[in-house]
Amino acid sequence: MNRILFSAVLRRCARVVFGVCLVLVMAGSGLAANTYTDLKGRFAFDLPEGWSMNSSPADGLFIFKGPSAETMIVMYDEEAKDADKLVQSAAETFKGSGAPNAVLEGTVKKLTVNTSPARWAIYAGTVDAGTVKVKLFGVVGAVAMKDGGGLFMVNILNDSGRSKWEKQLEKTFQSIRTP
Repeated sequence: MNRILFSAVLRRCARVVFGVCLVLVMAGSGLAANTYTDLKGRFAFDLPEGWSMNSSPADGLFIFKGPSAETMIVMYDEEAKDADKLVQSAAETFKGSGAPNAVLEGTVKKLTVNTSPARWAIYAGTVDAGTVKVKLFGVVGAVAMKDGGGLFMVNILNDSGRSKWEKQLEKTFQSIRTP
């Protein structure tokens, strides 16, 4: 009887340890991220820790905020089919956010995000904030969804925000998928 009881306790302990390890592995891999899923089921992606939806002022337009002053604008277009046009729209959105003279840093990268054609680029511009000029970066991505429609993402960051968030936001972009 002791052997059976010991075996049952051992199995139960093993399940608890496995569950704790699974949660730790998921958190370390980013799988336990805060996932945003569009209410109409058009797309989903994993937000970095500390980011949340701020507002959705129009159908297909979503604004997310980071823990400090970071902003992410996501625009979904059900008619979009071309990642190049979408990334141009992303660049124009960044420029329209107060950095009209923003320029592309390097080149637009051609990527694939979950089997869909995608683009990734970084723009740098200066915003005139009264007596101070602030350098901002538009870390932008665009994906033409394989199942139809497309979206672009514009991340507006200052210098310190760029160094802290650029890699994590690229992972967020790479996580875009159809739910």
